[in-house]
Amino acid sequence: DPARVLVECHRLRILGAPLGVARVDASASGILVQFVPDPPVDGRRIIQLVQSGNRYRLPGPDRVRIEVRIEDLAARAAEVRQFLKRLAAP
Repeated sequence: DPARVLVECHRLRILGAPLGVARVDASASGILVQFVPDPPVDGRRIIQLVQSGNRYRLPGPDRVRIEVRIEDLAARAAEVRQFLKRLAAP
């Protein structure tokens, strides 16, 4: 349902905005989170997340790639929410 997809994208945008998330591209083959220049999130926090496991990668200075294969839209959105929650954690 296109309306459901649009609403879910808007919710994720609202959740990511205070963390400096400029864009989220979530496909069945992975998720790419792009940050604004000088995001309000401590860069060390991002590095900690990347080092915490083999799921996160840094493909560029302003991006984090979540390496997951998820076909279901709701499950992809949940994965993005989980990342944002971890990013915001103290």
